[in-house]
Amino acid sequence: MPKFNFKVRDQEGKLIKGSMDATDSETVIEKLMSQDYIVVSVEKENENIWAIDIGSKFSRIKSKDLVFLYLQFSNLINSGVSLLESLEVLEEQSTNPKIKPILAEIRKDVLSGASLSEAMEKHPKLFNKLFLSLIRAGEAGGMLDKILERIADFTEKEHKLKSKIRAAVAYPLVMFIVAISVVVFLLAFVFPRFVTIFKRIGANLPLPTIVLINLSNYITHNYLFLIFIVISLIITYKIINNNPKGNRIITRFKMSLPLMGDLLIKASITRFCRTLGTLLDNGVPIIAAMDIVVGTLDNIILAEIVNNASEDVKEGNTLAESLSSNKLFPLMIIKMIQVGEKTGMLSKMLIKSSEFYETEVEMTIDTVVSLLEPLMIVIMGALVGFIALAMFLPIFNMTRLVKSS
Repeated sequence: MPKFNFKVRDQEGKLIKGSMDATDSETVIEKLMSQDYIVVSVEKENENIWAIDIGSKFSRIKSKDLVFLYLQFSNLINSGVSLLESLEVLEEQSTNPKIKPILAEIRKDVLSGASLSEAMEKHPKLFNKLFLSLIRAGEAGGMLDKILERIADFTEKEHKLKSKIRAAVAYPLVMFIVAISVVVFLLAFVFPRFVTIFKRIGANLPLPTIVLINLSNYITHNYLFLIFIVISLIITYKIINNNPKGNRIITRFKMSLPLMGDLLIKASITRFCRTLGTLLDNGVPIIAAMDIVVGTLDNIILAEIVNNASEDVKEGNTLAESLSSNKLFPLMIIKMIQVGEKTGMLSKMLIKSSEFYETEVEMTIDTVVSLLEPLMIVIMGALVGFIALAMFLPIFNMTRLVKSS
């Protein structure tokens, strides 16, 4: 079915642009006029079936894009701009080729009479259950502007926390890759030249040099096999991680790591408290809120604990009682939830807990980086130093023999 782009004016004279699928332009005009719009123009969209949108093929939706999207949306609505005009502005300003057509479809659906949450529900990759539940609550209570502001704040905090954790995890990983790359480069390209010199001279080689010669020969003769091993390990990891049982094993291993495990646990608890607190604070019932939280958690072990706690709450137990049966949640969180349930301020206590643990995460990140930085420098220095010793030790021995003779 062809698509038609149109321009119309509403009863207040505001110009609105959009698109619609229809059999012909007359059908489009009839639908627009039935909605009390004054039709300005209707044009058939020219579609080139051979055209390929390279940007949309290789781009992806980043958390930073969502942060900007919700911040802009919140500012527009809070400034008194109508919903349709806000969506039009967001569509025009969007530079992500995956977000732009989604905003166009949402605007078209809203223009056709659908609510914002109904239009967003068709795009679960961009709008998850958490945000849809909050937007529904905002529409029901006539507080869409405030809800969008809270979503923008929530998304921004989540993005900052994820960025800090990625930076903490990426630092040692990058340092490790650099160290391995330097060692491989020295063994594959630099050390073989020294080996040729040693063979010509016929010098007696010390043990470190012999070890590196064997390692260098193995790398230069089996580099394709080593590349295959590395690629196979990466693919195997992804396959195991995509399986629930495998993901559980990997997550448990990560949580058992010194420093990094503590960081991941605190980050997961922060996300749980902030998400549940935000949902409850906006009128979402606790059972529905906990079901939504389970779907937003990246930590499969924590998600299973929350899911079991949700079943206990359905049976009449309190949230504090349900979570206290495991050792993952700290006693402080349990006590604050307990106080929140008794005083009717559970959402406030959860949000306060998330803020406290966010500070804990930042402090843990600083500790991890401050400890790993000198450790990785020492490891890299030891590796490069050992290679340098193996290369120059035979030369020193030869020089000593020449002087003694």
